Amino acid sequence: MKYAILFLFTILCTAIYSQKKGFVIIVSNQNCEIIIDGQKNISLLKNTPQKHEFLVGQHFLKANSTNGEKTQIFSVEENNQNLINIEFSSKAIHNNDTKKNIITTFIVNSDSKLHIDGNSLEESTLIAYKENLIYLPIGDNKIRITPNSSIFKPWTETIKVSENGNNVFKIELSGPKSLSFTSEQSSNENKTQVPHTTALNKTFYTLCQRSINLSSFEELYYALDKDDELELSAFMTNKKGSFNVQVIRYQNNEIIYSKSNSTFISNDRIKIRNKGIYIINIQNNALFSKEVKIALRRRPLTQKGLNFNTTVLKKSKYIPVEIIPSNSFYVNSTSNEKIKGGTNEISIPIKIPKNAVKCYYTISASRLENDIKSSTSLLENISSVLIDNSLINLGIEAITTPPGADYCNVYFLDEVNNQNFLREEPFNYIINGSRINIKSAKVELPTIGKNNYFLGIENTDLFHGIHINLEVVAVYEETYLEQE
Repeated sequence: MKYAILFLFTILCTAIYSQKKGFVIIVSNQNCEIIIDGQKNISLLKNTPQKHEFLVGQHFLKANSTNGEKTQIFSVEENNQNLINIEFSSKAIHNNDTKKNIITTFIVNSDSKLHIDGNSLEESTLIAYKENLIYLPIGDNKIRITPNSSIFKPWTETIKVSENGNNVFKIELSGPKSLSFTSEQSSNENKTQVPHTTALNKTFYTLCQRSINLSSFEELYYALDKDDELELSAFMTNKKGSFNVQVIRYQNNEIIYSKSNSTFISNDRIKIRNKGIYIINIQNNALFSKEVKIALRRRPLTQKGLNFNTTVLKKSKYIPVEIIPSNSFYVNSTSNEKIKGGTNEISIPIKIPKNAVKCYYTISASRLENDIKSSTSLLENISSVLIDNSLINLGIEAITTPPGADYCNVYFLDEVNNQNFLREEPFNYIINGSRINIKSAKVELPTIGKNNYFLGIENTDLFHGIHINLEVVAVYEETYLEQE
């Protein structure tokens, strides 16, 4: 029994391991048809690398071209990227004359065709602003680049490919007045530059590279310059989930990039048309938290753009708003209620904003209406304190108490107790926010919990009605983004 369980465990582990995948880049020096493990068919163009995903383990490759057949066994490792180079011997070239080929990178500013040594058969496709991997012989190579668009001029030069260098050729195609070309190689002694040309800035610089424990969504903020190019890569470590990504221009909420239900995004590039702040929004589609690894890189158009500050600060500002503007009303006496059928209680509904950080009211009572007139409103009072956009100085002591001459009660009530108050039934009131037997008061209301409340005002005078002036102001926090 023990061995049977061990055998089943071994099979299960093998099955789980077999589901893991890795990447392989395949390139050939001839057009060929490739069969992997007798099943997967791949058509490969000469000197045009292709990237494919395979299960971890060993695989059998068979390649057929007009110059013969090649077979080999290759291994795939998880999270690794291997290169398979298939080389056919050319019938037109003797072995003694064959040059060693190495990977060369071309970056151009227009979709084009690349011809080697003027041979139309030696043709490769170049995609604009991508790193196009081409196999070239070491030494001098005569290159002709023919752009697909007629607004660009063809480009012909002899370039030198170094055996020990990282050969990256950045070529700017343009009109007859200016052509630009630069080669970048790790070996300074082999560095070649064509005269009368200037370098394109096509280097990407890292903005961030991090892991995010994504429960629902996460937002990243960066300032980008006009004509920048943003490169985005992301993948979910647990492939049982997926995520959505959007790039949004902050100034007008314009979505400039969107991809849904993804598990893997590799080097997606987004052209930035307008200078401004951009939000990268990542949303988890799973019920539980998932880890997402994300990398962002930026390519400025010019060397001057290297000094552009991409840092964005998240700031807050505090805005006072009148919930109840300064208003006067009359409340009957107790005898009026009993004898003449009036009422000595009134209720004022108050809706506190959900994002309020402070809420205040001022109240004053007097038999004479002129006694409750104040020269400064509560809104003006609070606005003057918030002039430096700080809550530090906004305490109850910073608010002016209005004038008053006669007494009243003010109860801070929820909806149920407000009904009881108006029906003159037993009720409970919230102590923090209520005042008993006052002529005037300045009061801070709690902002946590429900946002629908009432102020119940009661006149306790048996014979005299009173004039009431009430004003309620809330301060809410508004966050905004600003380039540093």
